[in-house]
Amino acid sequence: MLNKIIIHSFACALALMSFNLQAADNYVGIGVGQSMFDPDGVTLDDDKDTAMAIFLGRDFNANISGEIYYHDLGSAVFAGEDIDVSTLGISGLYHWHNNVDPWSIYVRAGATQISTGSAPGVESDDKIRVGYGLGLRWNVKENWFSRLEYRGYGSETSAIFLTAALKFGGSSSSGNDTSSSDSMQEEAMQEEPMTEASEAADTMADEDGDGIADANDKCPGTSAGANIDSNGCPVVITSEEKKEILSKIDLKGINFKSNSKELTSDSLATLDAAAEVLAKNSTIKLEVQAYSDSMGDANYNLNLSNQRAETVKNYLVGKGIDGSRLDSKGYGEENPIADNSTAEGRAKNRRVEFKVVE
Repeated sequence: MLNKIIIHSFACALALMSFNLQAADNYVGIGVGQSMFDPDGVTLDDDKDTAMAIFLGRDFNANISGEIYYHDLGSAVFAGEDIDVSTLGISGLYHWHNNVDPWSIYVRAGATQISTGSAPGVESDDKIRVGYGLGLRWNVKENWFSRLEYRGYGSETSAIFLTAALKFGGSSSSGNDTSSSDSMQEEAMQEEPMTEASEAADTMADEDGDGIADANDKCPGTSAGANIDSNGCPVVITSEEKKEILSKIDLKGINFKSNSKELTSDSLATLDAAAEVLAKNSTIKLEVQAYSDSMGDANYNLNLSNQRAETVKNYLVGKGIDGSRLDSKGYGEENPIADNSTAEGRAKNRRVEFKVVE
């Protein structure tokens, strides 16, 4: 009688699933594994066997699933006699974090009916027990997933399974007429030609904000305010013109805290002005050079100047300048522009310069 009730439940669940096939939330699968038997008060000749699984389930949402299953757990051997063991059950599953991620961990709990054969000294069993499990789910593809799972059936029987499942669903030919009509209307709306207003909007669109409409912009992605030609492309300038542009940037205001790569607050306005010039002239590539005076250890000064050059580069990148346009290098005590024997000369030698890179 109990077997019939569970089988009928299995059929009803399948029928209910068939009424909602608009999304691939239902699944069916098979698996293979190893069963383990540990009956109370009985010593078995062989307490392990190959197990097979079939199951039918549904992902109700990203965390909760429901499943009905049948497992053939093989045979336990007692006193030379094979005792066939199978189970039929239903369970709910909860996934962490959710079942649409590439990987998820889940637990399950429910009810299961263990069916066993009999042997001399062992009675047949047909009782309902708590079914539980812990597993790992891998979404191999959009409609395929695989699982590795430990399953328990009461306290005397357990198994480990490797399973594969196919998710199924889609539009039903006998589906709701209203849903079909709505879908057709949506498709028709999507296929309607653009109005004059929408066409005009597309014609005037300027995604990169450089003043040239996208329809005529042959160099999309230039920054607003950049020096561009009528096609929206950066104006090509000569090396001499680039040097002249950079020479107008007053870098004397760039200073660092003592023995530090950290910029002083007064330096930021100077670098902001430099970033504006570089943004308008996107064809300029440059090397940020940092120098030190001759006081102290030469290796220390070289390392500190490298760090300071990198700091200036990172600040300009933070202001929107493409990092691929900038190199940074510290030169330490090299190329002094003033006498290092005086405080005034040393201050001039602690400097930052921009050099055009061809």
